[in-house]
Amino acid sequence: MRIFLLIIFSITLNHSFTQCTVQGSVIQNVVPCNECVTLTANGFGENVAAFVENFNSGQPVGWQFTQTVTISSTTCGIPSLDGSPFMWMGSSSPAPRTMATLGLDVSAGGTVCFEMRYAIQQQNSPCEGPDLGDEGVTLQYSINNGASWVTINYWPPLNGGFASSMTVWNEYCENIPIAADDLQQLLQFAQTQSINLTIIGPEAPLAAGIVDLFTDNNLACFGPSQAAARLESSKAFCKDFMQRYQIPTAS
Repeated sequence: MRIFLLIIFSITLNHSFTQCTVQGSVIQNVVPCNECVTLTANGFGENVAAFVENFNSGQPVGWQFTQTVTISSTTCGIPSLDGSPFMWMGSSSPAPRTMATLGLDVSAGGTVCFEMRYAIQQQNSPCEGPDLGDEGVTLQYSINNGASWVTINYWPPLNGGFASSMTVWNEYCENIPIAADDLQQLLQFAQTQSINLTIIGPEAPLAAGIVDLFTDNNLACFGPSQAAARLESSKAFCKDFMQRYQIPTAS
């Protein structure tokens, strides 16, 4: 999973936290011939950094981008919180102003944290701040190498770009969604967040046995069991089942 930032702002230290120790497991113990089984790799850890960027090297490290950026401890007369360097994109950075990290394994979820501020509206170029609704900052992730992106959050310019809450340094932290086929992490999330009912939509976690796992751990979960889900996940099993019980089906 990669993290994507659409940037019209200045940014300092950036973190992406993810798993540490990895364990493998499988719910289905017996695999019939010509069938498939889902192997699940689970990570366990707390505050383990998968990616850290503080811009102290003078250039961004660990990113895929071709933008022109400024690395400085002060731009437009405003220093960073601790006086250390940060990255600034002004008028010399052509739109769209984007940065994407190199690929990161954060399938078990995690947190992205960064410090950010907008330029103040009506300052002289290159310090003029954003003022239109579509000139804000978008945080996105991709699981298919950038072919498509899913938005985690968007920060629009407030009050026409004059809001003091956006033009001073603040730290922002956003959760990275857990992968739908990481059953142990989904179970742990449901337990820690006291989820009363989980409704499963995607086929992959159903075929992997998420309903069985949740039920065995006394969590209400709506969806077919792993055995029942095979009617959809395995065409060969479904065809054999229909023929065995003389259910009309295409030849």
